[in-house]
Amino acid sequence: MPYIRDKPSSELDTLISRKELAEQLNVHVCTLDRWVRERKGPPRTKFGNKVVYRVSAVNQWLLQHENNIASSEQ
Repeated sequence: MPYIRDKPSSELDTLISRKELAEQLNVHVCTLDRWVRERKGPPRTKFGNKVVYRVSAVNQWLLQHENNIASSEQ
């Protein structure tokens, strides 16, 4: 599974929006919302009304998810 793009120039550069994450994961924004309700998506942060995702946390979540899938297929 490919990693989400990361811009290491500063910590704030590593934040992406819901729309950007949905595009990167090839899912609908509503899927991200459902994952939040089900408590199974990547960690997110809210700044007022804006929801953002830290790229490093998303990549870590992807790795954990990948490991969970591999374990359940054995």
